[in-house]
Amino acid sequence: MPDMTIVQRVAESQYVFGILFIFLFLAATVAGTWLYKNLLKENDEREQKIIEMHEKRERDLLNINFDYRKESQGREKKLLEHLEKTTQV
Repeated sequence: MPDMTIVQRVAESQYVFGILFIFLFLAATVAGTWLYKNLLKENDEREQKIIEMHEKRERDLLNINFDYRKESQGREKKLLEHLEKTTQV
């Protein structure tokens, strides 16, 4: 069994704290890098979802506009026919 004074000296050594500090620094760096990459991935997914929603809404609005335009042309045609009939009378 090791002598307690030797264990105590090793535990009080600056080298042990230096190594532990380096290990902690590396662990924090890896964790920070992982978190940063995870946030970038999540932001890219959200951005893609927003772009898809915007494109879908734009297509829907174009379809609605096309339908309104068809209805408007039909009304205009009926109005011109009615106008011709009233001018002939």
